[in-house]
Amino acid sequence: MRDTKREMHDFILKSYKEAIHDFSYRNDELVERGASIIEKYFFEDAQIRCLSDEFKMTEANVSNTINSYLEHLSNVAKHGGYISDEINLISTLLSARRSARKAYKECVKVIDQCKKEFNQEVVFSISDHIEKLYDLNIISKRTLNSLYEEFKLSPHPSHNPDITLANIIYVPKTWFYHIPNMGAKSIAEVISFVDKYPIQGRVIPTKNDIRQVLKKANIETNMEEDKRAIIDAYYLTDVSVDTICKQLKTNSRSIHTFIGSLLMKVCEAACENRWELSDLITVSSMIDLYSVRRGTYSFDAFNKYTRYTAGKIRDL
Repeated sequence: MRDTKREMHDFILKSYKEAIHDFSYRNDELVERGASIIEKYFFEDAQIRCLSDEFKMTEANVSNTINSYLEHLSNVAKHGGYISDEINLISTLLSARRSARKAYKECVKVIDQCKKEFNQEVVFSISDHIEKLYDLNIISKRTLNSLYEEFKLSPHPSHNPDITLANIIYVPKTWFYHIPNMGAKSIAEVISFVDKYPIQGRVIPTKNDIRQVLKKANIETNMEEDKRAIIDAYYLTDVSVDTICKQLKTNSRSIHTFIGSLLMKVCEAACENRWELSDLITVSSMIDLYSVRRGTYSFDAFNKYTRYTAGKIRDL
């Protein structure tokens, strides 16, 4: 039997830590306090005044803690950063208490939309034209036109017989942030579709594909054992960053910094050696996983490489 209460506690602790960008064990007390405020507010129906007294904070700071956390949940969910089980946990959290907060109402709206998208039955194919997304009201006209402009296409679907979903499902998601005139709403629409809809014929990189890419980039040569363990846990097994930190007795800042530098080397190798399509798709998936675990796809460090990778994937 699932221990939902324990799952909720662990999820709140994990997501609150992400919400405040906690990268150090020195902030464990701050994380515990914030997570406790969230749990007491939603599951114990605690009032702001009581929480203010208990945690020796001003009422304004308590309210800000709750609002900021809800805004974080909304932002990550909009960008497809949560799996179905996590969306259900957030839904459980929100249903535990009614609130008139703007941040609460927005979060409810976003999570309800995510649940609908997870439960939908439409199946796409990589050969479907991108305008099918507009026809089904998955993306807006503005989003469609932004994609047309990026691909230098005519706004008339009949003139674009070869532009399919394959053009958008394999590129690094950070690439969408650099498309002119494509605002946050349009980006969220595309990423949400890519993350949540079943797409027939889609190639999903395996752990072995990642292993091959790391080998081709000559990553593990003469590498220390602890660094090798981080790579194995981060990319070759399904282990969370929090668990890696506990197992290796390090902090998330060190993990993200190391994986970021590793990815940079992989991207450089991909550009210099003109890798095949399957390898580039794998690199794209590695960049996306790193972005999700950092809490945002809006990340400029790989800008040069994501543009190259996206362009080569589309060309190939």
